Amino acid sequence: MRFAISTSPQRCSWDWLLEVWKRADELEIYESGWTFDHFYPLFGDSTEDCLEGWITLTALLQETSRIRGGVLVTGMLYRHPALLANMAATLSRSLVGSEIGIVAPTSLGPAAYRFSCQLNENSAMFAGSTDLPEMNHNEIVAWTGKEPHNRALLLFSCDGLNPRTSARIEWMIKEIEATPTWKFQCEGESLLERLLYAAHVTDWISIGVAVLRGEDPSEMPAIESLKEHLASLQ
Repeated sequence: MRFAISTSPQRCSWDWLLEVWKRADELEIYESGWTFDHFYPLFGDSTEDCLEGWITLTALLQETSRIRGGVLVTGMLYRHPALLANMAATLSRSLVGSEIGIVAPTSLGPAAYRFSCQLNENSAMFAGSTDLPEMNHNEIVAWTGKEPHNRALLLFSCDGLNPRTSARIEWMIKEIEATPTWKFQCEGESLLERLLYAAHVTDWISIGVAVLRGEDPSEMPAIESLKEHLASLQ
């Protein structure tokens, strides 16, 4: 069992919120902390203060050293695609210079594989995907090896997973030392919605990484060269 704090950034001061997170950061029983994604208080006077969830989370994590964080949840109805793209571009900055390993439960495996292909093609960088629980039989040994590695870990998750699969994901977050480590909570009421959500967000990330690396996603000289070579065969 893991414990977390959930601090709704509504009707409170920044100093109070920061103090709560700093104290939780000092208590090892708390693994993570969460804000919410609403633009006005959910109860009481709707004109009172309500801090934006993502900016609040970023600032809180900057001021703490151990605790992990997230937003419960991201509102797709009012997160304009341009805003979501900018958020993805910001995340992309943490991935530049790293190889990327993507791990997903079998149900989200197609989205994870597609993301690795988009990073290969759009961003011209090494990335690979693997499914849970299969990767726990082999690849997990490499992730936990003694030799240092320059590889980012991206984990896909969603509601409704088998409890043992969720437990595997949480164990990996705790035990694997990879910088950065990101957990994508794929939102949606159906599997199709979750896959589309993952594809939408990760496409923007691959484009963001490409721009930061100085790569043109529309140019694929290696693929064109291979096609020309195959076309020349008799």
